[in-house]
Order: sequence, then C-alpha cells, then structure tokens
Amino acid sequence: NSHNAETTYLMLNVGDPESDLADVRVRKAIAYAVDYDTVNQARSAGIARIANGPYPPGSQGYLEDTGYPTYDPEKARQLVEEYEAENGPIELGIRTTSDQSNLLSAQLFQQFLQDVGMDVSVDQQEQGELVLSAAKGEFEIFLYRNLATQDPDQNNVFWGSDTSAPVGSLAINFGRIEDPVIDQNLDIIRESDDPDERTAAAEAINQRFARKVYNVWLTWGEWAIASNSGVHQIATGYNLPDGGENLGMRTGSHQVSQIWIEQ
Repeated sequence: NSHNAETTYLMLNVGDPESDLADVRVRKAIAYAVDYDTVNQARSAGIARIANGPYPPGSQGYLEDTGYPTYDPEKARQLVEEYEAENGPIELGIRTTSDQSNLLSAQLFQQFLQDVGMDVSVDQQEQGELVLSAAKGEFEIFLYRNLATQDPDQNNVFWGSDTSAPVGSLAINFGRIEDPVIDQNLDIIRESDDPDERTAAAEAINQRFARKVYNVWLTWGEWAIASNSGVHQIATGYNLPDGGENLGMRTGSHQVSQIWIEQ
C-alpha cells in the first residue's frame, strides 16, 4: 500500500556538536552527492520509488515537490570545499549490519561521498549491537528503513525533541533531531482534530526535512506477496465486523485467518 510504505534512508546523527553533520552544509552535500537513480537500479532493480521525504504518495504530508535536494555532485563539491576551507577535512562513518547486501549498499554511498571530496569509512556491526549504537547516538550515518505509518502522529517519537537525548544516553529519536518547527507541527498533528490542519502540519514537517536534511531520503518500499491463482483473499486478509475496509498488507505482513484455497 502506498500510504503506509516504509521509507529507506540514510539516518544522520545531527545531535553531536563536534560532528561535521552538525553543519547543514555537510548534510546538504551528502544529499546532493547521492545518485538516486543509480541507487534504485543497483540496489532495488529499479522497482522502488525514489523518495523526496518521509511521506509516500497517498499519505498525509506527501508533497510532489518538497524542495529536497536532487543529485547534483557539483553543488555537493562546492559545499564540501566551502565547509572544509573553514573547518578542515570532512570525516564520516557509515554504519550498517554484518549483512553482505547492506555492506554493498554502504560501499556505494561511500563511493558517492568520496567522489565529492569527503573522507568516509564503512563500519559493520551485528544487528543487536547496531540498534544499541543507534539508540545511544553513537554513529554518524546509519542505513535505515522505518516510518511506515497510518497516521503522521506515529512518527512523533522518532522526530520530537522530547524523545531525544545527549549522545551516549538512550533515546528513540536516534538522529537526535531537535527542531522547533518540527516540534510545533508534531504538536498540531497530535492535538488537532481538523484533518486539513493536520495535513498542513505534516506538509510543513516534510518541507522542513527537505530544508534541513536531517535524513537523506532514498526510496519508498514496495511490498508484495506472491501466490498462485488458486489462493484467495491473501492481500485483503479479513473482513471487519461493520463491513469496512481493513488495512490489508502492511510492511510485508498479512492476515491469514480468511485465506482460502480452491480445491
């Protein structure tokens, strides 16, 4: 389903004032450095949809044009040169799991960033250790997939200042995003019962992410369940008591209680 597709992205740790990622120019340079079409073809066989924000088409907050940077390595190099003239070399680490496929993805992003003048290493961790590193904010760039929601309020815990914490402390706001504009609009989404007001707030968050590049958006996921023609009701799953539409398949999982097979 488009409206609850997960988003794949590079999560940036923006909460460490000593990190190069604390400067928006470095974050923008990363966004400009990535060739999104190549990533999609090389890592998703061209099937995924290139993302411009956290909200996929069909969901509250989606915008056809968010203002998010598109592939422009020359702009990336200019930002890198400007920043390094003031601060010295940009040194960043990309963290991912011990999985070979994820390693290939990390090396691809490493190549894009090195091509525009950044010094980038790749570090692999076991899944359990990686999650703890993320929760403690002990990373710089993290390959991540999340944010599949039915309602924009469900991302409150990942983006709000209330769920951030200093690096080294546990926090579910892994990227340590503490932005008053995002906080204000998350409050509107949580407190308002006006659908138009909530949609406008989600759109404002989308545009703020594009401007501040707290994450580098990559693709919106495509989930599918393969079956032969004799298997029925696999995608819709179950009927609600009032006859209403259920959520269907969500992030690769589905209900099996009402699936039936032709004999």
